[in-house]
Amino acid sequence: MRSLEFSTEQWKTIIGTFAEEGYTDLAISWNRMNLDYAINEIVPLIKTARLWSKMRVNITTDVENDVIGVLNELPLRSISEITFSCDDIHGYESIRHFNDLLKTKQRELLELKDTRVAVRDYINVNLLWTRGVFDWLFRDPVRFKRDIAEMLTHVDRIQHLMLKPLSLYGKDGSFGRMYRRVVTQHPDLWITGNGKEFLGDAAMNNLIGANECPSDTYEMVDIDPMGNVRRCPENPDIFFNLNTLYSNTNHMGVEFDQCVSSSIDLIRHHLKCNNGRNCNCI
Repeated sequence: MRSLEFSTEQWKTIIGTFAEEGYTDLAISWNRMNLDYAINEIVPLIKTARLWSKMRVNITTDVENDVIGVLNELPLRSISEITFSCDDIHGYESIRHFNDLLKTKQRELLELKDTRVAVRDYINVNLLWTRGVFDWLFRDPVRFKRDIAEMLTHVDRIQHLMLKPLSLYGKDGSFGRMYRRVVTQHPDLWITGNGKEFLGDAAMNNLIGANECPSDTYEMVDIDPMGNVRRCPENPDIFFNLNTLYSNTNHMGVEFDQCVSSSIDLIRHHLKCNNGRNCNCI
């Protein structure tokens, strides 16, 4: 399947073309991988975004990845935000378990957080509220909140996230009960966000009427390694496949950069969430 994925040069073309069309931010999901692979696959894209187009670069990754190793390959202040994922899906047994791993990188985190030499703006944690994470809280609220407070001594902000779509929680209505329980019984966790150290799930907040669909507000576009184009990473609807579009037009003499440019016109004129102002992903 890797033969169907974009090459590094194609990714650089995509980033540069979108930057020329006015897109200002590049968000990269960096899954667990060895350092050599990350340097070969991710560093060139960050350098393209920063040195060619001056885009803001935001990376979501795993605390077990060698973040410092990658940052050492980049010019200073190349990254705007780094976000670490925390949930039971990533293999963590509790907030404390995650914090223990953060502590092993205390020196590096302090360097990133205090000097802003490498990361310019924020170091965040994505807290994905799976059934397992809800259980962490309900089983021992005091310990959970104590560990959340400790987490915030290591990072700047906690981003609350829900599974998308909500049907992943099952159809028994338990998600609504769990969510309301956090809102009403644990307001100090600010699951809807407080605009400071806690950020709410924008799609969930859209569902309850707190904000517009973020993908339309920020003109988001998600392109995965297989070329599938969506309005945002959590939207289930594939608008079109960029690889397929290129294959169908290349025989007519259309180069890859021209294909990307024409795809931006398609995106701007036709790619919207299907439910109007409501997030389609939720």
